[in-house]
Amino acid sequence: MEIAESGIDPGPEPQSPVQATLWRVMQATFSILNYTYPNLTEGCWLCYMVNPPFYEAIGSSAKAKRINGTNPRECLWKQGKDNTPGVTLAQVSGRGRCVGAIPKAKQHLCETIISLKRNDKPAGWLLPAPNTKWVCNRLGVTPCLSIGFFNESSDYCIQVLIVPRISYHRKEYVLEHQVTPEHHLMKREPLTVLTVAVLLSVGGAGIGTGVASLVNQQRGMQNLRVSVDEDLSRIEKAIDGLVKSVRSLSEVVLQNRRGLDLLFLQQGGLCVALREECCTYADHTGIVIDTMTELRKQIEQRKREREAQQSWYESWFTHSPWLTTLLSTIAGPVIILILVLTFGPCVFNKFVTIVKGRLEAAHILMIRSKYESLTGVETEDYLELSKRELERFNEQKEG
Repeated sequence: MEIAESGIDPGPEPQSPVQATLWRVMQATFSILNYTYPNLTEGCWLCYMVNPPFYEAIGSSAKAKRINGTNPRECLWKQGKDNTPGVTLAQVSGRGRCVGAIPKAKQHLCETIISLKRNDKPAGWLLPAPNTKWVCNRLGVTPCLSIGFFNESSDYCIQVLIVPRISYHRKEYVLEHQVTPEHHLMKREPLTVLTVAVLLSVGGAGIGTGVASLVNQQRGMQNLRVSVDEDLSRIEKAIDGLVKSVRSLSEVVLQNRRGLDLLFLQQGGLCVALREECCTYADHTGIVIDTMTELRKQIEQRKREREAQQSWYESWFTHSPWLTTLLSTIAGPVIILILVLTFGPCVFNKFVTIVKGRLEAAHILMIRSKYESLTGVETEDYLELSKRELERFNEQKEG
């Protein structure tokens, strides 16, 4: 699929659920790559790898967390899991945080090597950074490390991010490798596959590892992990359906076999009539059912792990769609109401104080103007009386 400058070309809608899941995985992968290296996604091709391994691991140097407890809820262990020697992931690239005795052949995968046992911070478990896992030489992929049972002298683990194995190609890739010349013979150079994991771990443009950006992009990485689990869930359901179909078909075949044995009973049965030495039916679907049961447990385990890493408010939006709609609807009015109840009394008291001061000032001005007018009238009367008295005094003096 071609990745344009504006993002992933939507194209036609996927017809089947499997195609829809693969499309969501591709969208999540492109979002992370576009966030880390925008210049590489201006025009490119992202392709699924059809040959195993289908997933890769990128070393992550994010800080791990030390926790206590007999069995913390962040550590979700799968009961009955056998410890298989050797690293379980075939592809590990980049440089991450390591613990234990790292051999020289694996030291290039370590950015920092930490010690599990610390006197200043005693703890029982070492929890990896969000969206990461521990890949160990004996335990394989594990969500937690027990500090008490981990042997630092012989065991070692690397903190990694698990991503789908998707190859990256330039925009001209299809034209260069899919156009057939007229003589149908062309000697091509060996093609080195550049995967998204290599771009994120080594750096496609020489700007750094990109792992820090990947860890900080929590939303994109979470969507990628959910898409991977959905992909595995649909594969598990499809294989369960195939197992049921095979078992139903085997029941019909065995019924026909019993009927043919009855028909050839006088000759000793169908096998004798066909002169076959072995006519035994071996049912191997039980192995498939057990494998699918283990896969289902792993998917449920990762789901519980994501829920355990979510914050208390983030888990509200994953329980039910109606709760998400309800919270989104009432969030605005509730916030406004809280702001009004918090700052409303202060604003109201300030407004009342201002209005009261204005009214008092107006009342004082009105009273002052009233008394000033009365004082002016009395002064004129006094002057008039004084003039009359002065005139009377002058008349008496002259007379």
